[in-house]
Amino acid sequence: MNSSAFNILDACASPFARLEAQSSCTRLVALSLMRRVLTNIRRAAGGRFNELAFATIEKTVNTSPLNWRPEIGIAAAAVGRGDPELAALQIALAYDDIESYEVPVSTAGCVYLDGSIIRVSGKSALERNDGFLKLSSSEGAQEFISASGMWVEQRSIPGDDWRIQGLGFSRPRYCIASGHKASSGIFPSVLRNKTVTSPSMSSVDTGGSERVAEIENALALLCDSNAYSGWLSGVVDGILVTPSGTSPGSSSPEFPGLIAVGRDDLGVLRRLEQLVGAACQQYLFQLSLVYALIDAGREEVAYVHSRRSYTTVRRALAAAHEHVNIILLMNEIEKSCDNPGAARVRAERRRVMLMSECNHVLSGSAVLTDEGRYLWDRLIASIE
Repeated sequence: MNSSAFNILDACASPFARLEAQSSCTRLVALSLMRRVLTNIRRAAGGRFNELAFATIEKTVNTSPLNWRPEIGIAAAAVGRGDPELAALQIALAYDDIESYEVPVSTAGCVYLDGSIIRVSGKSALERNDGFLKLSSSEGAQEFISASGMWVEQRSIPGDDWRIQGLGFSRPRYCIASGHKASSGIFPSVLRNKTVTSPSMSSVDTGGSERVAEIENALALLCDSNAYSGWLSGVVDGILVTPSGTSPGSSSPEFPGLIAVGRDDLGVLRRLEQLVGAACQQYLFQLSLVYALIDAGREEVAYVHSRRSYTTVRRALAAAHEHVNIILLMNEIEKSCDNPGAARVRAERRRVMLMSECNHVLSGSAVLTDEGRYLWDRLIASIE
């Protein structure tokens, strides 16, 4: 492996592995993904775009530090469906430096902006100036204002089951309180499940504001760890809070930078575990875009005595990545949290899980690639 491979693997392993490389490496991976999406959009459009306007989008993307965001995945999905115009509009909408963009959207679809979901079709035009944004199409016009680092819709819809609240942090920037119920560990389909049957504000609000406050408190405590505060903000742009399910925290490659959590009353330390665990998933997504950690077409299954069930090397590596980072996090915040004893207990519990559920699976694995082996060795070394 060359030095760039070590840098990227270290940056995604934990914030302590190679701190100086973390920001630049993750930005490079995000930029590479965005460039790939733009290339696919241009190819699929077949010369139908205004070249000057599209060149402005490409230039903006190349200089932006915030390319790891759900809008990338939504644009990639749109071009994959054969809707390059919708994909281009989605990219233009995501970047504040793009003041105007106009494109004909042949097939009606939805675009996403800081948690808001906007249906567009036909001639679609974006206008942005001095903290004001307007998106017009055959579906109508929607207006937004810039507030607390995000775009907020100027009108609210009575009975809507989708509430967006700014968090006041540079990243994550916002929480979405959704009325859509999700299965545990399964990421909800954001664009398809904005509205549920017979939504009511009272049902959506039940526990929602308390959970957002709990998330804010967890993020504030995370600020006491400069390492993990920056590590989380590097890959998490928004948080989706659902009424049930997603208790461990979940992510989807379709929505980079967006994580889903349940509305259970977890307490600040457990909520921190959930947020950092979901961030670990995001970093593994980034790694998967660059390197294979498991030999292609191969897998191993191992029995875990402590759980009386089977696991795979792939799952064990993901679990080890989370366990190690939770151990490091709890060690970091132990002195600043209200209950240092509870932080120590959580760290020790994760250490036991790491050694009993992951160590024997990964240490003797024959299917880990050189990069996968290096990641595992780096994780273990960070807690020794």
